Amino acid sequence: MAVGFSNDDSMGSDAVTQCTFPPGAQPSVHFSYNVGKSNVVPLSEADQAAEKQNLKLIHAHKGDDGMYCHFRQRSGNGENRFVPYLNQKHHIFLARGIAKDPRVLDMHALSSDSPNFPYISDKKINVGDVKKREVPAEGPSAPGAVLSNINDTAQPKSAAEPAEPESESLSRQTKYWLFRFHGIV
Repeated sequence: MAVGFSNDDSMGSDAVTQCTFPPGAQPSVHFSYNVGKSNVVPLSEADQAAEKQNLKLIHAHKGDDGMYCHFRQRSGNGENRFVPYLNQKHHIFLARGIAKDPRVLDMHALSSDSPNFPYISDKKINVGDVKKREVPAEGPSAPGAVLSNINDTAQPKSAAEPAEPESESLSRQTKYWLFRFHGIV
């Protein structure tokens, strides 16, 4: 599975963070870069050092119910093309496909009819813009508490409260696809 950070909705010359589950090997997380429709891996010592300093796999597993990959990624500062600057708006691409090697991705589907066609956010999203919401002391199981959507398991709202306007950072559809992409559904 891979997350692309693109300035446009066509994913060319853009950074990719990928979590791979190669046959017979442990899961791993790596940076790569799309050049046109090809995917380039960091080969130089400087690029590999940037990956080691800015990307860490926390936990990953794959089973009959899907795939899950939890990683920590620092935002780049523009000095290395493999390390995206996360505190700006990007179109987010979520793709899945085959990886025969931990670093080398096979091409994902190019037909929008395919289940392996990437999800592409309809607008640019700033993933570095974190908005914290307060959780009432009584918690999500309190009487009258309702969840605003499937992803808000820890963000209850009172049944009497009006729904909040959509956040500019992640739309409900994007949250849904992020949720599906991580193999939880």
